Amino acid sequence: MIKWHKPKLSIVGLMLVVLAFTACAGVEDRRDDARQLALRAGLTAQPVRGGDFVLQTFYRFGPSPEGAVGATLRVYIEGDGFAWINRFRISPDPTPRNPVALKLAATDPASN
Repeated sequence: MIKWHKPKLSIVGLMLVVLAFTACAGVEDRRDDARQLALRAGLTAQPVRGGDFVLQTFYRFGPSPEGAVGATLRVYIEGDGFAWINRFRISPDPTPRNPVALKLAATDPASN
């Protein structure tokens, strides 16, 4: 007969609670990381309503060189990020874990 030891069960329970809180904190951490990255690069945050969703955008508009009538505007579009928690659950917040487009935009020296 197998005897169950209560200390092992309480450790497993504690680990599950910690895991649940870690998962909840992840979304805000990803948002804060993106904001900090953008801020360090001189990008301005601007939320934009798109139907039922609020999309976070970051931009930098600087002075154009004299006579730059047809200056190039560079637009970086991030992928769908963290769209699915698993095969069956849609993520309530698709903020990417690794914001590649934001990192590219942050390192781009262009004024616009």
